[in-house]
Amino acid sequence: MRAQGAAVPELDNPVAIPVELAYLFAWFTELSAARGSSGFGANPISYAEIDAWARLTGTAPTPFEISVIRLLDGALLRNLSDG
Repeated sequence: MRAQGAAVPELDNPVAIPVELAYLFAWFTELSAARGSSGFGANPISYAEIDAWARLTGTAPTPFEISVIRLLDGALLRNLSDG
């Protein structure tokens, strides 16, 4: 896979998500698809957005699950800011 014409080795052989955690990645992608933007880039997913998503979907994420979603979000935002 390539980003801006440069090879990104980490994307050539992505690590498989363990089946036990796949639902968390699905939750993250759902939340990420609805994220806002400041005009300078993507905004982090806020606790308020996670709360609203949980209420609207009838989901009850645990504190651990919320922390994983926030860690994934931080990794994505760092990757985006690095270009």
